[in-house]
Amino acid sequence: MLAPRSNESSIISVKVSGRKSAGLPVYKRSLKAFHARKKSIDLAIRSRAKCISLMQALATRENPPIERLKITAIGTTLRTKMEQTGKRLSCFAQALNIPFSFNTIMPAFKTRFKKQQFCRNWLHSGIKMQAKITVTETWLRKHRHLYDGATRHPFIRSIRDGNIDISAFKTWLGQDYIFVRAFVPFVASVLTKAYKGSDDGNGDVEVILGGVAALHDEISWFKKEAFKWGVQLSDIVPQKANQEYCRFLESLISPEVEYTVAAVAFWAIETIYQESFAHCLEDDSKTPPELKETCQRWGNESFGEYCNSLRNIVDRQLEKGSDDVITKAEATLLRVLEHEVDFWNMSHGRT
Repeated sequence: MLAPRSNESSIISVKVSGRKSAGLPVYKRSLKAFHARKKSIDLAIRSRAKCISLMQALATRENPPIERLKITAIGTTLRTKMEQTGKRLSCFAQALNIPFSFNTIMPAFKTRFKKQQFCRNWLHSGIKMQAKITVTETWLRKHRHLYDGATRHPFIRSIRDGNIDISAFKTWLGQDYIFVRAFVPFVASVLTKAYKGSDDGNGDVEVILGGVAALHDEISWFKKEAFKWGVQLSDIVPQKANQEYCRFLESLISPEVEYTVAAVAFWAIETIYQESFAHCLEDDSKTPPELKETCQRWGNESFGEYCNSLRNIVDRQLEKGSDDVITKAEATLLRVLEHEVDFWNMSHGRT
């Protein structure tokens, strides 16, 4: 073995992967990296046996010293089994006098990682669990641009900045009244699906029932606001964007649509309104006083907590959902985001 060029300490980070690593065996690539004076080395391995081979190779080399060998595993294996593996590797590393830490990360949902389990490594000691990343969080990160387009639309920003055209607000008021009336049978269908497709112990029915009950008050509020602003609701004709959104809701009522898919739509619709109008209530907003009540109706913290309850329901359902259901649920989220943007465009006078 060639003598190392430096006495600097190094860190080896090991990725436990479900795929075979290409190229040199892991221990040979690690020693080659040491010779190249890399202070941090990132490797992918397949099994515990290869971890042990790496440790043996590192223990027999001369210099430079290791600051720490870090191994982190992500997979669908039982947590206890993964932790037992970590303990065995820890004992082996201790016997070889190698500073060592092992982390385990359990995915929060079913994915296609069964044959592609991979991990990243952090400077932590011992066996520690990383925080779960839920399906909804993954979606919101993935589709952040479209999500921001729905929750930070120019119509919403015009309210927040205090320069909204009141005629645009009146358009939204009348069109949303029509939408809410179509929203009632949709939410009722979600309640029925929850009754048939959820675990009683999780309280899904009670949460969704609260949403159904709130719609009576919401319709009354629209009527009151319409009278205040001089909007004749009986004369309102649904515009194209509204018609398409209502047809989309109607399609989700079908018994063939899974509870999980319908619940995703319900959560997304409510959450977009909550985050949009909450944006208009922030400390630096210039929302007109006469529109504060409207913003408070959907932007208040209590409604935000309700939306979080819906999100918990959705993530719980997605955790046990099939790949097909998860795919359809994500597509439904995207449809909701697109319809919301179109609805804001309609209210803002855009086509």
